Amino acid sequence: MKTYKFDPLKELNIDIPKSNRKEALEAAATYLKEAVLDYIGEGKSPVSGFGKFPGYTKEYKSEKGASSSSSAVNLELSGEMLDALSVKVTGSKLELGVFGGDELLGKAEGNNLGTYGQPNPIPGKVRRFIPLDGENLKRDILRNMKTILEEYGED
Repeated sequence: MKTYKFDPLKELNIDIPKSNRKEALEAAATYLKEAVLDYIGEGKSPVSGFGKFPGYTKEYKSEKGASSSSSAVNLELSGEMLDALSVKVTGSKLELGVFGGDELLGKAEGNNLGTYGQPNPIPGKVRRFIPLDGENLKRDILRNMKTILEEYGED
């Protein structure tokens, strides 16, 4: 499973003094994880160009119903995959991804690409929650992140 790495300072055209950067990026990382989980919890993609997640199959819906109180498409059956969703600060970049063992990475990739163990995506089954190359986060997420980062712009 690939992660999504980006430099929010460069992408959002923000200048933050070096003395404030680490703290600013940590705040942005915390916000980004919460924002992505909020979107997923509502059954929506946090990735620009993607809307509501496609519905579950009848079989999966009954399996999920036995172990979850939510019938919404929120990518949470056991909770393990979303618990492994994290945003790391690496230098001046943020890295959004699912960090864990092969099983978790397989689940994440299956949802994100719509492959679910198949070699090619299954039409109408993509539940994009981590941007791929050339994709970006929704504008409101970036706008809110910019607001957070701008607070650290003055020494």
